[in-house]
Formats: sequence, C-alpha cells, structure tokens
Amino acid sequence: DGGFETSPLIGKFCESQKPPLLVSHSNRLWVKFRSDSIATFRGFTAHWDGTLTGCGGTLTTSTGSFSSPNYPLPYHSNSECYWHIRATGGSRIILEFGDFHLESSTNCNYDYLAVYDGNSTAASPLAHLCGSTLPAPVNSSKEDLFIKLRTDSNINAGGFLASYTQYCQGIFIANQSQGILESPDFPNSYPHLAHCSWTIQTTMGNTINYTFAAFDLESTSSTCIFDYIKLYNGPNEQAPLIGTFCGNTPPPPGATTGTSLHVVFQSDFSISHTGFRMLWYQNGCGGDLFGPSGSFNSPGYPNRYPENRECIWYIQTALGSSIQITIHEFDVEYHPNCNYDLL
Repeated sequence: DGGFETSPLIGKFCESQKPPLLVSHSNRLWVKFRSDSIATFRGFTAHWDGTLTGCGGTLTTSTGSFSSPNYPLPYHSNSECYWHIRATGGSRIILEFGDFHLESSTNCNYDYLAVYDGNSTAASPLAHLCGSTLPAPVNSSKEDLFIKLRTDSNINAGGFLASYTQYCQGIFIANQSQGILESPDFPNSYPHLAHCSWTIQTTMGNTINYTFAAFDLESTSSTCIFDYIKLYNGPNEQAPLIGTFCGNTPPPPGATTGTSLHVVFQSDFSISHTGFRMLWYQNGCGGDLFGPSGSFNSPGYPNRYPENRECIWYIQTALGSSIQITIHEFDVEYHPNCNYDLL
C-alpha cells in the first residue's frame, strides 16, 4: 500500500484461490510477481482503477488544505500516503496544522508524518511528527514540500488537518546557478493585491542574466502604476532601477553589472492577467554539473584566472553513486593556510 517495497503489505497470494478486491489508501500501489524454477501455471490477469478517492496527491494552488484519510474519524491502518506541494517559481511554502493526533511513540517509529524539503523522500527531512502536540509551522527552502504519512497495524488516532500557503515576499535566492521566477498562480491569473520581492545573489565576480519567457500584466497606464514588475541592478530597492514594466510586451533580456538582481512584482485590487515567467542564470564561472562524468576548470584556463572571482560548482550523479575528482593540473597562489587563492 504505497510506492515502495517497504510500504505496508496488503497481502501475499498464490494457489488458484482468487484474491479479494484490493484497495490502496493512496495514489500509489506496489505490486510484485515472482516465479521460481520448479513449475509454471497460467498466471493471472488484473485490472486497476485509479478513479476512486484515496489520500495523497499533488497540490499546486496558492493556498489549500489536506488531511489524513477518513479525518476527523480515525485514519486507516497499514496505509502510506504522499502529498507533493508545488509552488510557482521562486515562491516558498509554509505548512501549518490545525489539528494533529497520531499514535505517540519514541522517535515516532509507528505512525508518523514526515515532511521533506523537496519533491520526494530523498530530499532533506524537515520534520518527523507523531503524538498529539500541535506541530510548529514548517517552511520550505525552495518551491517544493513532500509529505509522507505512514501508519502501522495497531493504534489508530484521529489524524491531522493541515493547510499550506505559498508566499513570495522577501525571498533571498543564493547557492544556485539558474532558476525561474513566476507570478503567483502562474500560468493562471495572479491574485489581487499581490506583492512579491526576490533578491537573487550570485558569487563574487559573476553577474546575472535574465529573460522573460511569458509576460502579461494589466496595462491601463503608460506609467505602470497598477500592476507592474520592477527590476533593480543590485540587492534591494535602493539599487539603480533597470526599469518598470507592465502590459504584454516583455522586458528586454538583460544582465546585471554586479552580483545581485532585485525583482518586485505588485498587483492592485482589480484586473489581473496571467502574469510572468522570468528565467535567470549565472553568467561567469561555476554552475550545475550532471551526468556520470565530466570536466571543469578555473575561469580562463589555461591562461591565468582573473582576480576577485568566486566559482561554485554543484556536481550531482545518480542516486547511490559517489564522485571521484581527479585534478590533472594545478597552479594556484601559495599561502601556508590557503588564505588567498584556494580550491
């Protein structure tokens, strides 16, 4: 009853007796068939129907709520449910609980609700919850939260009721080489009275390039006083203004002269359109590296690297693997404690 071999077992079946009707509690069911080397028979045929109401799912609205199956009555035994909350680009998620009653145990080994800072259980854990104490709010660091409910075969409690909200104000983005900013609810119409602000920060010596893949804001004024987006060539609204934009003509692609870009989006109380999608990426050295193997080098190699530069590479390979780095050539300024130039 779930997406993995470690999920709660519904049953094992063999011989010629047809198994009963089987129903999962979530939107995932893991099925395994195995035959040995002795004898074979006609086998089986099965039909699955995913139109029933269960638990779990993908949630993409700007606000919403979800609960344990059967809430406010006791939840099911031996169930596993997954919720994926996905915010628009550049937004963050806050998860709050209005009611919470799961079987209490040391280290929450029996029934538990786990919250992960990403789009799967492979992401960093943020909370591992059980008992009847109302949990504190949980905040994502990026656009995704993944929630897993796991129950055992014993005690059932009243379950939980949770709500979530996406927010886009005061977001600081660093330690990324590229990303996407979107108006709330994009590609649907943005809400009235929205106010979003993002600061994108890259490393020393690098700049930020940006371009708009979609752009549709209210345009009833040549001065953009109703719904608008503002771009600043720096970390805040005191930095030089690149421009104020509205209507359906996207801002021209551009780049910062320094290491940061500040973006403000605001809507008024009336007309709303589909909003915008802005793509940005770090211009300079560093970046995200994927695949089973590859190579990278200092900026300008084999010539001298520039002064006052900081390059960060994020290398990611397949799950379960490790990464070996071989340095073929190395010529960096010497200091006993590597206080000057360093890798």
